Amino acid sequence: MTTLHISQNGRASEAGLAVLAGLFSATLFLSALLLFSIQPMFTKMVLPVPGGSPGVWSIAMVFFQALLLAGYVYAHLLTRYLPLRMAALMHLALNGLAIASLPVSAAAAQGGPPEQGQALWLISVFALATRLQTHKL
Repeated sequence: MTTLHISQNGRASEAGLAVLAGLFSATLFLSALLLFSIQPMFTKMVLPVPGGSPGVWSIAMVFFQALLLAGYVYAHLLTRYLPLRMAALMHLALNGLAIASLPVSAAAAQGGPPEQGQALWLISVFALATRLQTHKL
């Protein structure tokens, strides 16, 4: 791993900044790739249950975009209010929880969609996706 060297005047070297910029760019690309590959895959799992309406795709888009916004808020709060070491430990712990919940599957305990409030039902199915409940809907 390349370390960022700070010179006597307190500035980082150009090579270190280039490596850091590349690392941040790769991280952003990977996170976007994961989000936008999970979203259609999981939505396709849930789609047949409520009848495959376009509303399912719309609700999925709103749900996953809200999660993306929540991730941005999390990153902002993490870097603003916690020291670097504590932020890294917290982020590693959260990543461990995320890895432990893979692979995703639709929560079987939800049952079928209700007559009224199908949007809230879909949001709860998306929110409760876990590998602990591996039964098909």
